[in-house]
Amino acid sequence: MTVSETAPIARPPALAERTMCDALRATIAANRERVALRSADDAVSLTYGDLERRLAATASILHEMGLRRGDALGLMLRNRVEFHVVDAAAMLLGATPFSLYLTSPAEQIAFVMGDAGNRLVVTEPMFEEVVRAAAGDAVRVVGLDELAGGDPGFDLDAHADAVTPDDLLTLIYTSGTTGPPKGVEITHANMLAELRGMHAAVPLEGGGRQVSFLPAAHIADRWTSHYSAFMTYANTLTPVPDAGRLMPVLAQVRPTVFGSVPRVWEKIRAALEAAAGPQLADAARADPAVGAAIRAKLGFDQVQWLCCGAAPAPVELLEFFDALGLEICEVWGMSETSCIVTTNRPGRTRYGSVGRPLDGMEVRIAEDGELLVRGPLVMAGYRGRDDLTPRRSTPTAGCTRATSRGSTTTASSGSWTARRS
Repeated sequence: MTVSETAPIARPPALAERTMCDALRATIAANRERVALRSADDAVSLTYGDLERRLAATASILHEMGLRRGDALGLMLRNRVEFHVVDAAAMLLGATPFSLYLTSPAEQIAFVMGDAGNRLVVTEPMFEEVVRAAAGDAVRVVGLDELAGGDPGFDLDAHADAVTPDDLLTLIYTSGTTGPPKGVEITHANMLAELRGMHAAVPLEGGGRQVSFLPAAHIADRWTSHYSAFMTYANTLTPVPDAGRLMPVLAQVRPTVFGSVPRVWEKIRAALEAAAGPQLADAARADPAVGAAIRAKLGFDQVQWLCCGAAPAPVELLEFFDALGLEICEVWGMSETSCIVTTNRPGRTRYGSVGRPLDGMEVRIAEDGELLVRGPLVMAGYRGRDDLTPRRSTPTAGCTRATSRGSTTTASSGSWTARRS
């Protein structure tokens, strides 16, 4: 059943909160017996009740190490349960956790951590050598084993209560393909605006299932897996540390929500056609049972919403999956806009289009063909770069200018500007 076929769906309680700290606590309170995070083999499985105690214990250790409200915390971890625990614990302390790309060399890691100004970085054994080379004497490298134990009675609420909507939630570092990486500052208010806007556009039921396999350093996985699935919708989240294992995990989990980049969808199509022949789509159009069998095989037989973003998807690729009964909604957004700005709505998808803007967002085309976006999703600014993002008024009222040419992006409003090159 797709979201377009459901009755009106109430907003999750988390969306009524002021900060993501409050959102997570509301989700925990309403779902204590539900599994929040699990590994694919169930060697690790945490209910929201378990998680509450685990977050307090982890936060107590981080606090003892000196992490305070407003401090940045580096994370270099694969898609694993511990990532979500450490990140959320730091958030509830009022800190600003951010992720490092796992393939980055030491010199780029050192640059990013120098820009972020973090004094702690949490990693796992496979990355410890490169992280230590990057950290030098300026940053303490913390292994996951050092975060074991802690005090489950630590008063985390006192710290979470002090967090405000304008506090920084996370940093998303740009890829650095057209210059040095820049830290996109996303506030609690930014992310809640994203979550509310997406729920208004694509209202989803909570209590479902999702997987996490995209890089945590990218805004897409942070939004869809961490802040949306885990903190807002109480969708049991299964991280996939090895993306090569994605397909069997999908078949096991049977996600209710799934999104990816076009390249992943292309690989899924290639695998299906290699097994069933190039006429698979035609066969599915002629016999709905064919599509139903494929959906069950993939683990998409209970999916409510499928999406694709980060690059244009070929129309014929989307039409292939449509023939199988899988409607993929293309979306458009960027790190600087807290993720999605426009999306196709289920049941009203126009292939080749990225759909309509979320509520509260203004979008128009500039004379030079670039797309201008204004509204509450626009970042607070680039970290430490007031030359690019002078803050002369409330940044969340700003406007970002995006280009598909990839050479420059300019963000501006009547009272503040930002330029990226």
